[in-house]
Amino acid sequence: MPLFIEKYSHLLVGIVAFVASFWLVSEAHLPSSESIRDLLTAVINVSAIAVGFLATAKSILFSIEKKRVIRQLKGVPEYYDLLITYLMSATKFAFLVSVVTACSLLIEFKQFEHWHVWFFRIWGSIVILTAWACYRVIHIFGKILLAKD
Repeated sequence: MPLFIEKYSHLLVGIVAFVASFWLVSEAHLPSSESIRDLLTAVINVSAIAVGFLATAKSILFSIEKKRVIRQLKGVPEYYDLLITYLMSATKFAFLVSVVTACSLLIEFKQFEHWHVWFFRIWGSIVILTAWACYRVIHIFGKILLAKD
């Protein structure tokens, strides 16, 4: 994958998700308030797990510095720095999703208001952007771990 696309693919995916939300998210498609609460709780759990996983992945990356592929990455500092940037970006997005979702548990969704649709469009786009950023890190990290020494 070209580096430019790799660097900004998560933003593109987030924008596409936001545009698609105009067809997918409407007042008629919003789940019940109990289902929303369950969904928000599940997303908090998954994003908190992602934060922990990414932090662990970063520590593993630092601990395998003697592996040939890591030495090669460090030989081209901009690629190693880019990988660390991807890890940090995904971690920050996952943490953001956790905080925003936790705060949204304070919102009362029993009485529909027009801004609820906008909230779910934006929130869903951020969740999808975060999932893609995490996938990008997992994909690259998998390649590093599978590299032959």
